[in-house]
Amino acid sequence: NHGTMMFVTYQIIVSMASGFEFRGSYGYPSPFKEVMNSLSGIFTIDVVGVLHVDCLGRTNFQHKLLASTLVPIGVFLLDAGYQLGRMAFVGGAFLDGKAFRWFIMFLYFTIPTSCMVVFSSFSCIDFDTDNDLDTTRDVVSYLRADLSIQCEDHSRAGIDKMLPEYRSIFVYASLMVVIIPIGVPAILFTLLWWKRNEIEGRQTRRGGPEVKYLSFLFRLYGREHWYYSTIDLYRRIVLSSVVLSLPTLETVFLLAFTVSVYCVLMYREVGPYWDASSDVLSYVCGWQVVISAVALLLTECLMRGADQGGASTSGSSTEEDT
Repeated sequence: NHGTMMFVTYQIIVSMASGFEFRGSYGYPSPFKEVMNSLSGIFTIDVVGVLHVDCLGRTNFQHKLLASTLVPIGVFLLDAGYQLGRMAFVGGAFLDGKAFRWFIMFLYFTIPTSCMVVFSSFSCIDFDTDNDLDTTRDVVSYLRADLSIQCEDHSRAGIDKMLPEYRSIFVYASLMVVIIPIGVPAILFTLLWWKRNEIEGRQTRRGGPEVKYLSFLFRLYGREHWYYSTIDLYRRIVLSSVVLSLPTLETVFLLAFTVSVYCVLMYREVGPYWDASSDVLSYVCGWQVVISAVALLLTECLMRGADQGGASTSGSSTEEDT
């Protein structure tokens, strides 16, 4: 149980750095940056990377987006097919059995990674064409996650034109936002709410056989706080994925800092966990996330100051030489 809390914490810390670096930030200071980079493959479970989709041929971000979103849907269809077959030949309810429990665990750990790919679909970076002969275009934008994909043409007449390839990515990613980052936690909450009386009346962490298939979600939390796993899932999605779609680095830090501090205070005041040791560990882990967000900001400020200082020194040397 404590291992799950630690895993989720460092998944957030690693993913948050990816969000800052995605916006052009330096990331964590050394040597913590090197340590987090070495552990990123463990804490950010990349289903697409495990499948090595790029080995099938020439791929781009659009293929990565499809693979990251269709793999969870495909796993669900396989699980549903198995459950229907078990009902037909063995009997029992659709949600009984180990297959559905394993599928919930799969979603719990991999959904943030899939959401990172989805939300990175909405971040484009502008480039000045710097072409005096072309009077129709002033700025063009390319997808930050894949600079081979052009997002829009910003004409001098004030008309923005979304390119067909990016339009398909934008529409598909918008649909996936509804299905995965919003829909999956909402469905899990609905399942928990459906069995809330049995969960609240349980005498052990995992409860009786009637709620066994949901025990992974509520086993960490007290009887009256059975829904906190979905709140925590939304917290992980915001801190690891939503930050990728924000327009500036300043807004990324503001959202990450606000959400992380609010969750630390909320968890401290509510104390939603099953035992006191878990509440204490949650408080410690929450402050680790806050400190990580502050470290990312301070590192960025120091690097910007160093760059500006170097530029000023270079400019002064040039003037002296002339």
